[in-house]
Amino acid sequence: MAIYTNEEIISFLEAFLSYGLVVSPWLAGVREETRFDVSIYRILDTAAIDISSKLWTDEVKVEVYGALPIPDRLARTAVYEVGASTSVSMAHDLTGTNDVTEKIAHLALTQINEYIEKFGFGSLVIVYGFITSYENHHAIAYYGRIPERDFVRGTLHRPWVDYSLSDELLFSIYLGNYKVIVIDQVRYVELTAHGYETLKNYEHVLKQSGYLDKKVKQLQISNFNVLDKYDEYSQKIWPNSTLLRSSFLNWAHISPGMRVLELGCADGIFAFEGGLAERIGKKGLLVGIDPSAAMIARAERKLSSHLMDWVHFYKARAEDLPFLDELFDAVIGIGVWHFLQFPKALQEVYRALKPGGVFASFHPTNSSFTHIPFFREWFEPLLRQANMRNQEKPLDYLPVYEQAQQEMEQNGFVNISSDRREIINHFVSSDMVIDHLILGVGWFQEELSLLPWKAREEMINELRHRGTIVCEQYPDSERILHAQIQFIKGNRPL
Repeated sequence: MAIYTNEEIISFLEAFLSYGLVVSPWLAGVREETRFDVSIYRILDTAAIDISSKLWTDEVKVEVYGALPIPDRLARTAVYEVGASTSVSMAHDLTGTNDVTEKIAHLALTQINEYIEKFGFGSLVIVYGFITSYENHHAIAYYGRIPERDFVRGTLHRPWVDYSLSDELLFSIYLGNYKVIVIDQVRYVELTAHGYETLKNYEHVLKQSGYLDKKVKQLQISNFNVLDKYDEYSQKIWPNSTLLRSSFLNWAHISPGMRVLELGCADGIFAFEGGLAERIGKKGLLVGIDPSAAMIARAERKLSSHLMDWVHFYKARAEDLPFLDELFDAVIGIGVWHFLQFPKALQEVYRALKPGGVFASFHPTNSSFTHIPFFREWFEPLLRQANMRNQEKPLDYLPVYEQAQQEMEQNGFVNISSDRREIINHFVSSDMVIDHLILGVGWFQEELSLLPWKAREEMINELRHRGTIVCEQYPDSERILHAQIQFIKGNRPL
């Protein structure tokens, strides 16, 4: 891989992501015990054998690795893991579940073949090797050292693999990135000084390519897909959310007969329980979109019990709206700002709005709760992790108050105004908070994504356990946070 420059590898990674390809199945919310049906395994494994045997030629090997020693299984494993991981990612994208069908497996393989046809088989192997090497290096750096037995089994960082990582260990030792030491008759793997420098370069390249940001977004959506009690938990955790939604509708001047697009509609909670559909009425049009297939399915089930033929739901992303130009009088978003990729989303919103149309967003902004006793005790492990990077609080992707206005101004919106509000966060119970706020809505998902697979799972379990203790020690009245909310709106110029 040293044959290629960082810029070349970044271009390969960008293309890899653009084709919807994935290397690690945990990006689609996969747990360690997830396994494919035999028929799916055969489809993917047969394709891996066929593609690698035809395309992993001596010429490509020299192109990718020069004279470096190459693990025997590398090419076949690269195709299989990309195929398996992409299949799970597509299943989440299309159905909102981990259930991979034969059709989905073939779709994933089609994407792989199209990528290879355009960028070459060598680039697929490079991307696979780069990402898996990063995961290996990252895990060792996090733990300081890993027992060799755990490393070769992938126990702490790649538990889904069903083969030994011993050849990856030997390869990295050959490159001078790892060393094996013996402590009390136990062999451990550590990073060398060169290995730490290599890890820094991996992180730089993955950040520049957008991979690390994509990783967080995929984790958020895959967990959001399985949040089947969204309405119930929302009402309990955010008890004043209904009043805020009603206030937002008035503030944004949403009126009967308007054609409105709602970004991130979830399961239709704002459309129905929030009164948006009723406010617009049958002379208008309400279109709700969400990247979560599972949420759209739930919204459509709600719609089937309402006689509202002016309401429609589609699985789509704000960054790629499947609508004609200048179609909507208003585009609104509730709690979606921090999930969007700017400026692409605002460019699409601007395009879809009629001249003079309004874009309005109601979203949480960056706040610190580290001074609140119950919060500090509950989330101390995350706070400690952030403090180790000399940061006061964990990463959470929430924008600062001024950011939204700056983004809207830069993308051509005028008459921009904003208003500060507060939303109550009631930490009702440990399971509800972890399942809804952390795993579902994705609070602190950016911080959690910095951890290797096993450490992330352990952190979530620890937060769940600590939450149980905190809920026993602190009364309901003290387990409340008042978070800052921003209402902001602006118009597309006439």
